[in-house]
Amino acid sequence: MTGLPAALYDPRESIAVGEAARRVGRSVRTIRDWCMFHKIGRRIAGRWLVNQIALDMLVENDSEALTAFLAGDRSSPNVLAYYQRRNLPAPSVP
Repeated sequence: MTGLPAALYDPRESIAVGEAARRVGRSVRTIRDWCMFHKIGRRIAGRWLVNQIALDMLVENDSEALTAFLAGDRSSPNVLAYYQRRNLPAPSVP
């Protein structure tokens, strides 16, 4: 499997590769590479969808938050701050 693990995928957090590229001023190819190498997206029906929370963390070079996020952390303050900035609801933690 490539990209963000299925258990961590939330479609409300996803944006298209083109939108992600425009947001951060990078090429579509770079965003696709980031999805594969940094696990910030998921391939669905042959198309990459980028997790905008993970994208923000990567662009801001916040490796601590990104590592926690990719490990499933959705409750620590440094992760929740990214949800708040994007005005996205944080997932409920069981």
